[in-house]
Order: sequence, then C-alpha cells, then structure tokens
Amino acid sequence: MPTAIEKAVSECERLDYINDERTSQLYIRLLIRKGYGARRIRLDLKKKGLQGHRIQSILSEMIADIDEPKAAKRVYKKNYYRFERENDPKKKKDKIYRFLHARGFSPETIQKLLTLS
Repeated sequence: MPTAIEKAVSECERLDYINDERTSQLYIRLLIRKGYGARRIRLDLKKKGLQGHRIQSILSEMIADIDEPKAAKRVYKKNYYRFERENDPKKKKDKIYRFLHARGFSPETIQKLLTLS
C-alpha cells in the first residue's frame, strides 16, 4: 500500500509538477550558458540525481549542438584576466588547462586551444 508521500509524489508527477526531463533540459541549457563543457554537465546532472536512459538521450542531443572548441575559447577569453598576471608561460598554460578542465572541457579541446593561443 502506497504511503502518503508516495501518493503525493505520484499526483505531482501526474499533474506534471515534477518532470525530470523538463528539469534536465532547463538545467543543461543553464550550464551551457554558463560555459560548462559536456563532462561537467554530465557530472552535475548525476549529482542532482537526474539519471536514466531518457535523461542521457536528452543530454546527448543537447550536447551535440555545442561547438566545444568555440565554447572553450569563449570561456577562456571571458576569464583571461585570471591568467594574464602569470609571467611564466608554462605555469600560465597549466592554470588555463586546469581551469578549462574543471569547467568540463575535454583534454583534446583544451590542447587545441592552448596551441592556438
């Protein structure tokens, strides 16, 4: 026999007050606008408990639309002031790498960006 909590949750789902698919779409869009890469978005969804086959397919569809090198370059340019104080080129590249990696960009994308700059 369902408890009162289970009944309330199922009623909210029936009325579409609780919708993991819609929530994940909105959250993915937010993270994309904030300049996060695919790896970070996937991790944040998992932390929020938004998992499952349908959520992963939504994520795959939305991430396919991202031009990751372009997004990484935009994030790098926006945060350039953080790195310009560093005089040592090796340390500067390391800081940029760590920053972009923490944002969820792939190592390949970061390496391409660093070779261009």
